[in-house]
Amino acid sequence: MLHSGAHGVAAAAATRNVAVPVALVQATKAFGGTIALKDASFELRSGEVLALLGENGAGKSTCVKLLAGVHSPTSGHVEVDGKPVVFHSPHDAQAASIAVMHQHPGLFPDLSVAENIYLGHMPRDRFGGIDNSAMLAGARKVLAMVGLNVRAATRLGALRTSEQQLVEIARALSLDARVLIMDEPTAALSQREVERLFTVVADLRQHGVAMMFVGHRMDEIFRIADRIAVLRDGRLIGVKPKADLGRAAANDGRARGERPLSGT
Repeated sequence: MLHSGAHGVAAAAATRNVAVPVALVQATKAFGGTIALKDASFELRSGEVLALLGENGAGKSTCVKLLAGVHSPTSGHVEVDGKPVVFHSPHDAQAASIAVMHQHPGLFPDLSVAENIYLGHMPRDRFGGIDNSAMLAGARKVLAMVGLNVRAATRLGALRTSEQQLVEIARALSLDARVLIMDEPTAALSQREVERLFTVVADLRQHGVAMMFVGHRMDEIFRIADRIAVLRDGRLIGVKPKADLGRAAANDGRARGERPLSGT
């Protein structure tokens, strides 16, 4: 059974001597009279993957947007390295070393692959102009990491949808972030591309990156996650290590005759 330990996120982490680069603490988000998220607390730990599960409308996207700086909590807060912060924009979250792989890439088809990867954080030369050589070299490096064999100068619109998703992943990797949030990153990928993504995740885990994986394919969740968090109707049902959960437990209540979590 899942239990939510909603209080004392930072204190509990300190007791375990676990590095927690970012956390949600008693976060509530209201849109007018609608409560999208209520008193949710969880931490992202260095070198671990937290999987976030829940049905449509459970609050997963709201959690992603709070950590990404798209929205600010109505109450509660985001913590970075144990200290409350206020993100006024996604740029603030990026400056805090948080990168996001979006389910629907916000890319520009008429720009090159390299320009899309570095849009918003272009490398500069000593005169303050864009360093195209550095940009192309950096793009080639992250494209190799995700296994996408295309020229960095290729126009993005010439790529297939799944290839554009890999460019979105490469963009997140180009930020060299301490925290990586993956919002349905496998939805448009082939099995071979999924395998490559999971190889990248394994490497990032070894390098101490804290990650959150939002998905609904249970085989992927149980393969990639270290811990699993379940949301229902805007509330955090609980967080448990994967090793403590069977699939029925992750589906939260199947043994009690409740409808299991499904969908996205």
